[in-house]
Amino acid sequence: TLEKATKQIEDIKIIEEKLGLKLLNEKEQIIAEIRLNNVDIPLSQIADILLDEYQIKMSKSSVNRVFISLHELAERLEGKK
Repeated sequence: TLEKATKQIEDIKIIEEKLGLKLLNEKEQIIAEIRLNNVDIPLSQIADILLDEYQIKMSKSSVNRVFISLHELAERLEGKK
C-alpha cells in the first residue's frame, strides 16, 4: 500500500506542477487531496472518507480507476506516453 501510495503522490505532484489540480474534475481533486493528506491509508479507506466527508459513494475499484487515470495523465505530462 505504501509503495503504491508513494507513486500516486508522485503522479499527483506532477499533475499539480504541470497542470494544476484545479483542472481535474471534482472527484479527482478530492481523491488527490485525500491521498496527499493520508499517505498510508488503503483505497478502501479513501472510499470511506469520500462517503463520510463528501457524500460521494465510490467503490475501492472506482477509486483505483481514478488513480490509474491520474497516473496516465502524469505520464502524458512527463512525455512518457
